[in-house]
Amino acid sequence: MPEQSIVLVVDDEVGPRESLRTVLKPDYQVLVAAEGEQAVRLVEQEPVDIVLLDLRMPGLSGIRVLEKIKAIDPSIEVILVTGYASYETVLEALRLHAFDYVPKPFNVPHLREMVKRAATHRHSRVWLQQTKEEDVRARNETLEQRILELTAELTAANKKESEASRDSVWPVPTKSLGLSSAYTRG
Repeated sequence: MPEQSIVLVVDDEVGPRESLRTVLKPDYQVLVAAEGEQAVRLVEQEPVDIVLLDLRMPGLSGIRVLEKIKAIDPSIEVILVTGYASYETVLEALRLHAFDYVPKPFNVPHLREMVKRAATHRHSRVWLQQTKEEDVRARNETLEQRILELTAELTAANKKESEASRDSVWPVPTKSLGLSSAYTRG
C-alpha cells in the first residue's frame, strides 16, 4: 500500500474499542468513535479508508451508520464487528456493501488479515477511479486539441473559398437581359 491507511473503530464499549485500537495501531492510523453520530462526523471531516463498526450501539444503529458512511463515500470499506448479529442483519449489511463481518470475540490474526485485505481493496478502487478520471481528462484534452485544429482548417478553407468566389464573379451581360439603362451605359 502506498501510504498508511486510516482506520476508524466505532464501538460504544471501551474494552473492544481500545482492544481494536491496540491491535491495529502498529500498522494503521487509528481513529475511534464511541457512538454512531460521532463516527459519521469523523468520516465527514477525515479521510477514512476502513471502518470497524459495532452493530449494536445506543443512538444510531450500526446499520444506519453504515448507510450514512456509504452515502458520504461509497469506497470506504466497512467491516462489521459484533457479537449480536442476526442472519438478517448480516444480509442487510452486505446489501449495503459492507466489506465483511467479524464476530466478537474476534481472532486477532484473522482481524488483521481482514483489515489488510480491506485496505488493499480500498486503495485499488481509489487508484482505479483516479486512473479512469485521468484517462477521461487526457481524452478530453486530445479531443479539444483536435477540435481546435479542425476549426482552424475549416476557417482557412472558408476564407479560401470566399476569396475564390469573390475573384471569380462574372460580369452580368445587361444588354442581353434587356436591363440596359442610363446607369448601365449600354
